[in-house]
Parts: sequence; C-alpha cells; structure tokens
Amino acid sequence: MTMGMYYTPLRNMSRASGGMIGWGQLGGLIMMCNGKFFKGLHEFIHQGKVKKQRKKARDEALENAAKKALEN
Repeated sequence: MTMGMYYTPLRNMSRASGGMIGWGQLGGLIMMCNGKFFKGLHEFIHQGKVKKQRKKARDEALENAAKKALEN
C-alpha cells in the first residue's frame, strides 16, 4: 500500500483525500515541491480560505432554500 501511494502522482493523491484538499491548494503544494516554498505556502493557505468561504456560502444558500420550501 505504501509503495502504491509513493508512485502515485500528486494530483491523484489530492482526489484520494476525500475533498480535504482542493485543486487550488494542490497548486500551492506543487509550487512548494518545485522550490518556491513560501509562494506555494501562501497559495495553499489562501486557497484553503477561499474554499472555506465558498462552502459556507453554499451551506447557507441550501439552508435558506430549505426554509423557503418549508414556508410554502
């Protein structure tokens, strides 16, 4: 199992994370691996915040839609 993940491309490992790492965050990780550590770290953190904000907005929209459906 360990060797299977060792030879797996980085993009496939992000899909195996169950959605914990998004494509933007993955770009930051790749940037860090390519020698631009601090720029990649900034991108990773920034994209994590963006992902969190989008998830919060999506959850609020679903909650509001459910409330409207119950009112009618």
